Amino acid sequence: MAPNKGRLSAPSLEFLQKAGFSLPADSRSYKSTLGGSTVLFARARDIPYYVASGFSDFGITGRDIVVESCQQVFEICELPFGECAVVLASGGSIRNVRDLEGKRVATEFPVIAKNFLESRAVAAEIIRLDGAT
Repeated sequence: MAPNKGRLSAPSLEFLQKAGFSLPADSRSYKSTLGGSTVLFARARDIPYYVASGFSDFGITGRDIVVESCQQVFEICELPFGECAVVLASGGSIRNVRDLEGKRVATEFPVIAKNFLESRAVAAEIIRLDGAT
């Protein structure tokens, strides 16, 4: 499985092309083949579920997406693309992570945020957001 759109799509396609897979001629195509293997293209957020359920043998997606999915999958290797940073931003009253105690934290990554805060023994309410956060 590989992402069908988003910032991981182009480098994933290039990676698969270097591995010998032919790229889909149509950008709306959702599969490519090499010998007896087929690569399906799906939303990056869905890939951990496909792999964990056994529908797919492997997938290319971000580690942040794997962590957020809470699916039991094995990370085979880190690929040389798709780096990202998860940052903590504040309106100014938060000087360090301890200042989040008892506060609300809005995030697109609630599992990562919860793990981060718990690892620092900080209790905060986590509010899940989606989209351009």
